[in-house]
Amino acid sequence: MVDNQQNIKKEISVVIDDSLLKHIHEKLKEQHTDDNPEDVITSFLEIILNNSDYPLAAKKTGEKEIKISYNLHSFSMPFFD
Repeated sequence: MVDNQQNIKKEISVVIDDSLLKHIHEKLKEQHTDDNPEDVITSFLEIILNNSDYPLAAKKTGEKEIKISYNLHSFSMPFFD
């Protein structure tokens, strides 16, 4: 029996509030950097997800894209009890 679930990809949108974009943009401007605020936020999200207690792995795959997958760690909390 072939498990077709492995190849199913779903997309979930994350909406970033203007207040966060504005804050990041201002801080980047203070540092005199040309980094894209959306790219910086995507990197932050990748770090947060990878360092959570949940069995997740996050990999930035584009300027505004993160691939999230299941990755069990010895310290992982279950999603459901």
